[in-house]
Amino acid sequence: MYTRIREEFSHIKDVKATDVIGLLLVYDKISRLVPQMKDRLDVSLVLRNTDDMQNFESLDEAKSQLENIDTAWIRLRTLMEFDDDFVKRNREQIIRFLIRDGAKTALTYYDNSRDHLTDSQRESFKMIVKAELMNKLSALKHYRDDLALEVDYPISKAQKLFWQENESVETQGISATENDDFYSTMLLGVQPQRTCLSYIDGQHRECLLSNFDTSKKILYAEVGGKIVGRALLRLTKGRFHDEESVKRTETLSFVDVENLPGDRKAKEERDAERLVLFLERPYIAGIPRDEEKLIDGVFIKLAESKADKLGAMLVLNKSYMLDSETDYAKTHINLFISRSKAGKQYIDSLNGSAEITDEGSYRSNTFLIRQKDI
Repeated sequence: MYTRIREEFSHIKDVKATDVIGLLLVYDKISRLVPQMKDRLDVSLVLRNTDDMQNFESLDEAKSQLENIDTAWIRLRTLMEFDDDFVKRNREQIIRFLIRDGAKTALTYYDNSRDHLTDSQRESFKMIVKAELMNKLSALKHYRDDLALEVDYPISKAQKLFWQENESVETQGISATENDDFYSTMLLGVQPQRTCLSYIDGQHRECLLSNFDTSKKILYAEVGGKIVGRALLRLTKGRFHDEESVKRTETLSFVDVENLPGDRKAKEERDAERLVLFLERPYIAGIPRDEEKLIDGVFIKLAESKADKLGAMLVLNKSYMLDSETDYAKTHINLFISRSKAGKQYIDSLNGSAEITDEGSYRSNTFLIRQKDI
């Protein structure tokens, strides 16, 4: 029996035991569609629409009619006022959006956040969904000089291109990827565990929108295709000296040969603003506690590679477990709160949520900084 089941579903890419159980529970209704399933997206689509699937002879036919049977899409389209012409022009991408259950995700956030999102934030989310439906989310996210404007720091063309490129690394069976797509961003508060940024009911879910900013990426760690870790990667700037200016009290005197003008210049360079790649604290679930350090390691490895390409100082949340304590030092530094199109953002390492009035200012804390960057 087990062999028959395994063979019948083995052609479905990355199929899980839970998927097979779900299909078996409704097998009498969808058995003819099983041979046509290619991956877990197909499985999810069939399980979400089991009753409607009985009306179609093939999976392709069902997909072509998704816009008419997906109740979340029907409501979302009405709420966001996507007219017939828009739907017709972007139908192919809309179908892909529906196959991935994008309409339900977007509608859940839009509906459940009525008391959390301002009118401006709701309009911003509409622009994000619209861009995704047009297959132009990347163009929206990396629009013109938004990166330099958000971090208030000159960004070269080469740095901008390096930042846009999503990297990945793998070590000891753990892979880490850099992401900025619609689904990776929307789901960052529910995978691998629920956090205050959950699009469903997170306490600070209005801050989820800020992760569509140009200056932010999401790192995911996977083991055997299962997401077990998540961390936010932020491009910003920082400086070692205090935010408040210090009153000048110098008087004329004989020079101290241990502190010549050249030394003062070195200190001024150290205190100048510098481009910073900041790796937020990791959220890890679904693996043994004694293996969590491996997740930290793969995130740090990816961040180090990215920082080197950008020519940025790498700063880590101090919760990271390091393989070599000598490579990093706990150091006090002021980090810039980047400007956000969302109006509000959540920054774990800087005391939580930041309002519009906080943007463009500095907050200080103790972090882990690479010795070579100090």
